Amino acid sequence: MANFHGLTFLDISYAIHVTDAGLHAFREVTLPISKLFVNGLTSITATGLSELLNSCKQTLKILEASLMNQE
Repeated sequence: MANFHGLTFLDISYAIHVTDAGLHAFREVTLPISKLFVNGLTSITATGLSELLNSCKQTLKILEASLMNQE
């Protein structure tokens, strides 16, 4: 996986090809993200989102998440 040490802002809103399998890659990574926008990700579940959130839980200050999958 690429080096993400400078990644502080991530907006993957409405990225229809993002799935739980893709977010699983972040399971063992610590990201310095302070702003995360994940609006409209209808192809992921709470499990996938949880893996991404856990990877940046120490630095995350702003989370924008609306219009998500209701499963």
